This record gives sequence, structure tokens and C-alpha cells, in this order.
Amino acid sequence: MNKWYSDKMKEHHYSSKTDRYMVYHWYYTGSAKDWSPRSFRWGGVGVCPYSTLDQVRLRYEIEAWEIEEGLRQKERFMLKMINRFAHKNQLGLQLVAQDLSRSCALDMENFLRPEGYNNKHDQRIWNTVAGG
Repeated sequence: MNKWYSDKMKEHHYSSKTDRYMVYHWYYTGSAKDWSPRSFRWGGVGVCPYSTLDQVRLRYEIEAWEIEEGLRQKERFMLKMINRFAHKNQLGLQLVAQDLSRSCALDMENFLRPEGYNNKHDQRIWNTVAGG
């Protein structure tokens, strides 16, 4: 069972949820030396049962609102990076794959973010754990 921090997030999730999944990638759009920020190796990779990237964006906007309102105690590293680069207009979001079964989406995410390949390995990776 999901733990909801706000009715706003619960309503968004249930109104946007589909029976198919997507894999998405948040990335830095600024200049970088000796590495490609748009590469799936960097940024944040996630899975969701939504059909559009706008629904993904809204999900993170609601999470930021929940933190501002004190409903969530801790800001995830990925959200911290999203907020940092969004304020500087240096944030991109791209679709990796869509119309996937849940298990296929999770397999793809695991391939892109295996165990140990997280922000403790490299701060350019926004995921804190494998699987988002």
C-alpha cells in the first residue's frame, strides 16, 4: 500500500495512473567538460505508470510542495538536483521508453541504474538507490 503525504499527490497519481509504465530520465542541460550530461549514465532515471512527461513533472512539483508544507521530512537527492537545475533553466526530461509492463520498466531501470550506481558512486548520478 502506498504512503501518501498529501491528498494532492494521491489525486494526481490516481488520475494519471495507467496500466502501462514509462522510463524517464532527468538530466543537466548546462555545459560540462569531459562528460555528456544527457547520457543515461548521469542524472536521474525513474519509472512510473504515467503516459506523459508532463505528468512526471507534476509529480515532482507536488513532491517539492509537500516538502515546503512540511508534509515530507526529507528532500530526496534527485528532487534537490531537479530543483537546483530547474531554477537555473538547466534541466531536461526525456522519455527513455513507454508502453511497458511494470516488470519490463523495472528491468530497464535496473539496467540503467544497477545496485551501487547511485549518487554515492558519483554526484552526477541523481538516484540515491537502484530503482529510482
